[in-house]
Amino acid sequence: MKLDIKKEAGFLLLTVVAGAISALGLWVFVFPYDFVPSGVDGIAVSLQEITNLNAGYFNLIINIILLIIAWFFINKRYVIYTAFFTVTSSLMCIVFEEMRFYQYTHPTNAMVSALFAGILGGVSIGLMLRQKASSGGLDIVAAIIQKKKGHIRIERIVSFLSYIIVASSIFIYKDLNCILLSAIQIFSTEITIKALLKDTRNAIEVKIVTDETDSIKDDILITLNHAATVLDGKGLYSGESKKFLIVVISIRQLSDLMKILKKYPDAFVYYSDVMGVHGHFDR
Repeated sequence: MKLDIKKEAGFLLLTVVAGAISALGLWVFVFPYDFVPSGVDGIAVSLQEITNLNAGYFNLIINIILLIIAWFFINKRYVIYTAFFTVTSSLMCIVFEEMRFYQYTHPTNAMVSALFAGILGGVSIGLMLRQKASSGGLDIVAAIIQKKKGHIRIERIVSFLSYIIVASSIFIYKDLNCILLSAIQIFSTEITIKALLKDTRNAIEVKIVTDETDSIKDDILITLNHAATVLDGKGLYSGESKKFLIVVISIRQLSDLMKILKKYPDAFVYYSDVMGVHGHFDR
């Protein structure tokens, strides 16, 4: 497969930007307060609290070990881009300390700091996931497990390990407030990642089981100016042949489709959000 140099250079630049955003979130919003982010960053911040040595050093060391292991198990491109992210994020944390870069500090606004730490962390992780790489740490562990045991719900393993890291921080800070701030950071990170990964077209998948496929199909084609897919089906209880119609529409078209379906009271309809759409969505 031919390597697209221009495309890969763009991905590399985006990786460096994502690493810088991650470091910015840690330095500006996490380091000044007594709480730890989830994942390996949490371990690094905890070690920083104990040793007074910049978390960037610990983050770099831990991730280098994980990346060396990952090199023998998973996609090399994944490892390389994750390594660029890790090095950028870790070194930027160290550089910010040398520069005495601005840090957000306010005696009554720790919650705001945790919220924005999560947003910046989510942006950096989301950018990496969109280019099929990761932000390192527990994501590397997850990728290795997924490669060897694809059937395992790795997101549960990653979440469990993250919660253990966060819960353990109470022994360092000896304050329940650190756990609550970490929870806010984790929540805002997850929301931000979902927002970045979700397709901006807000598609809805509608599935219709009906005996009047031809009439509904014509209404969809003419009224919505949209295509659909028709499949053959069979009722489990009745044994009767049914038509199964699938259509993916924009969220703004849903009300128009439901008006159409009111003419067909015997139709069984259900619909759900679509994470993303690729191809001719407008047809």
